[in-house]
Amino acid sequence: MVHLLLDGPLCVKHFQAVLGLSQVATSKHLAYLKRRGLVEVRRNGTLRVYSLPAVRDEVLTALLRSLAECAAADPVCQGDQHRRQLLAEEIQRDVTGHLRAVQPRRTAARVPEVTAGQGEAWPSVADGPLLD
Repeated sequence: MVHLLLDGPLCVKHFQAVLGLSQVATSKHLAYLKRRGLVEVRRNGTLRVYSLPAVRDEVLTALLRSLAECAAADPVCQGDQHRRQLLAEEIQRDVTGHLRAVQPRRTAARVPEVTAGQGEAWPSVADGPLLD
């Protein structure tokens, strides 16, 4: 799940679609990751958007770098990323609209501008700042 967030925030329903998990299983996994400080959540009614923590210590930054390298070489993670890309437009619409409507609870993370016809809307692992 964490490797899917390297390319930007996702809603529970996006995790479900990419990973083929039920809503209950997905929410339980995400709650576990949240309790461990590996993801942050923004809420608006029943919709929840998960992202990597905006503030990271050196250990988490190193772990995310390692994860990105491993995920790039792993066929299962590559399949997950492919399915995520197939949902790119839906993810952009759902997540961007939600994040603009909701103020962050703990941090002032930047919400990227999304415009029609723009290529990659979220920073990618290769961009670097995502992992700084």
